[in-house]
Amino acid sequence: MVERIYDKDLFEKYGIYTLYLNEEIVEHYFKQHFKDFGFSHIQPLLEKDSIGDYLALENGKWVHVELEVFASSFFTHPAYIRKEIEVIVCYKKGKSRDKNKQAELEQKRVIEIWNFLNLAGIYVYRNSMEKLFLEANINHQRGK
Repeated sequence: MVERIYDKDLFEKYGIYTLYLNEEIVEHYFKQHFKDFGFSHIQPLLEKDSIGDYLALENGKWVHVELEVFASSFFTHPAYIRKEIEVIVCYKKGKSRDKNKQAELEQKRVIEIWNFLNLAGIYVYRNSMEKLFLEANINHQRGK
């Protein structure tokens, strides 16, 4: 469960929404917007050895969904699990340098959420350095 969906400190300082990017953010967004992606129902898979993080009903068929921050993290899963996953929901897809991995990703439906967050005016950071850079950039834009 996401305890705090946005960074309260930066919101109070600057009035902007920022997110610390992790899989919980991807899951929160997926749970709120699964219908926007064409799914009529979702069911979390809670077992440690489950194939994917969710089952999602799409056009009358249940599909396995894996949530990742970056699509490349999908390859940390064993091949037998990757084979069964039909949909990857991630912050950003990126492009693998490995042609075999890129070919495997192209066989999946990959849903990126970064553009939805950007359209909503939400800034995203992945670590404390990026947070400092974001804050410095905001100060610079505001002439401070």
